[in-house]
Amino acid sequence: MMPVDLYCFHHAGGSSLFFRQWAQHLPDHWQLHGIDLPGRGTKAGMQSLRDWDEALSHLSSNTQLQPRSERLCVFFGHSLGGMVAYKLADHLRKHALATPDLVCLSACRAPCIPSVTQYAKLSDSDLLSTLYQLDMLPKHRLSQEVEAVVASMFKDDFTLAEQSVSTDITLTMPVELILATQDHLVNPESYDAWSAYCENHFQHHHVGGDHMYLQQHPTLACEVLIAAVARHLTRLQQAKYQKANWQKPLC
Repeated sequence: MMPVDLYCFHHAGGSSLFFRQWAQHLPDHWQLHGIDLPGRGTKAGMQSLRDWDEALSHLSSNTQLQPRSERLCVFFGHSLGGMVAYKLADHLRKHALATPDLVCLSACRAPCIPSVTQYAKLSDSDLLSTLYQLDMLPKHRLSQEVEAVVASMFKDDFTLAEQSVSTDITLTMPVELILATQDHLVNPESYDAWSAYCENHFQHHHVGGDHMYLQQHPTLACEVLIAAVARHLTRLQQAKYQKANWQKPLC
């Protein structure tokens, strides 16, 4: 079987630790790569970023994809991570670098759909109150010092997540979309709109849960990814067969 490199991009306020349990749900020939934005997880000592150009430049220089002839490369991004995967795939193409063979976007609004939240514009106290209410922070109150760090981190991520996105980016590789049926941040219309940004195979899936459905059901995304890769490999085999046989005489 062709080895698969799965690159996972985290949501706002998250890190690569969000994907640490996924390896046990993936086939043995898959290799999991959890990618952190600056200031998160394995890059906690770095300055976090609010500028897309800087973020993409950093990620492209720190995400070295293997040649396609040797391995299959898949991008998976959840929420903000979905926008990272989308924009990074285009950034790599524009700079003549290796690109993913398949992109999977989870709980991610289409570029033409404005963000329904404006958390980045809240005061620190209002933002923290919102994060506690949304269960995005521990139920016990954090210290003021930790809260200050957390507020800054989330504001940086929300600044990226809530920005208007260029609508002239079209992905040339197959794209799979995952929509949670109770997601109040991404509506079904946003997923229909994604088709305009996908030149190749495009498919979307509905799963039960809210915007953070992966916290309770991480296997749902793994199942979608495994099936998507299988379909992609089948398409490649069919294309290879057709190319090899289309000029053969019929009799």
